[in-house]
Amino acid sequence: MGRRRGVLQQPGAVHRCLLGSGSATASATSSCHSVLLKFKEFIRNFEKEKNVFPHRESLVDNPKFLVVNLEDLLSFYSDLPSLLRSSPSDYLPLVKHSCKY
Repeated sequence: MGRRRGVLQQPGAVHRCLLGSGSATASATSSCHSVLLKFKEFIRNFEKEKNVFPHRESLVDNPKFLVVNLEDLLSFYSDLPSLLRSSPSDYLPLVKHSCKY
């Protein structure tokens, strides 16, 4: 698993979502990529207080575990919590993947 020349080398849901499968449309792939980028931005840039980045710091301390308050996510990107609630099996792999980079 990793990146090589900008191409995601990972099997499974994230790979199918981002690169498309036989049934994925270009707009669905684009949407998946957009959601992945939003999750990455949230994890890296959400500030609880000035210069306090709880999710980024949490992943530095323990890269295998992250607790996210949905209210924090809602305040950063209002559409992401509803996506997680409506289709967790589609979006949780994107959250997991966004924590790796």
